[in-house]
Amino acid sequence: MDSSPGPAATPSWVREFYDRKSRAAGPSGVLDHHVERAEALVRLGGPGRRTVLELGAGTGGSAVAAARLGLEVTAVELSGVRAGLARDLARDEGVDLTVVEGDFLEHDIGAGFDLVVMWNGFGVGDDAHQRAILARAASTWLAADGLVVLDVFNPAAWIRWAGHDEVDEETGCHETLDYDVVGSRFLDAWWFDGPDAPPLTQSVRCYSPADLDLLVEGTGLAVTALELGDGPLTDRSAAGPASEAWGYRAVLARVAGR
Repeated sequence: MDSSPGPAATPSWVREFYDRKSRAAGPSGVLDHHVERAEALVRLGGPGRRTVLELGAGTGGSAVAAARLGLEVTAVELSGVRAGLARDLARDEGVDLTVVEGDFLEHDIGAGFDLVVMWNGFGVGDDAHQRAILARAASTWLAADGLVVLDVFNPAAWIRWAGHDEVDEETGCHETLDYDVVGSRFLDAWWFDGPDAPPLTQSVRCYSPADLDLLVEGTGLAVTALELGDGPLTDRSAAGPASEAWGYRAVLARVAGR
């Protein structure tokens, strides 16, 4: 596992990629998986944990779903297009939440949150970037007994999907998938301007459960639970149930004494 300091800033491709993808796709609304995420936060947080910091909030579906359940949500999103869509969705749904546009590692977005969550965004950047996120959660963002909840991309399924080529139904754009075995990253290329224009590609680090354990060492956090679907992930092996899924959910807490 790469533990060198490295740059912590969000990679330069991220803002343009997600601006372009959301311009193509438009608003998402609140979908079933957004509702499931919000319900998971209530379940994992338990009584009394009410404040949520959502990192990389996208177009706001999960943040709005959580606010519907009475959670106090601060949603941070780098893409100006997506941040605008999130604000519009919150207004249209009549919920009160705070949307912050910018890089969460460069903004003072507050402290003492009961839950810090990142849906589908963990893995953007290198290992140093992910460690910086976890360390900031432990040192600043989390309340003393707070929890971090992450969606983590799992390598096995993405390796199997390499070579997938389709026209996306939602956007009408051509998309191809590949996998960088050396870097353990899936590569997701989109042609937003037609087949003759160059694609924009998102590159996302995948972590097996063992990789995740190594990544979090020294950040002030430790993995306390893994979930897959609607239950615990008890088989952490490469050939286990997680190998069939795009990712799994990880719950982390502060290391005792930190």
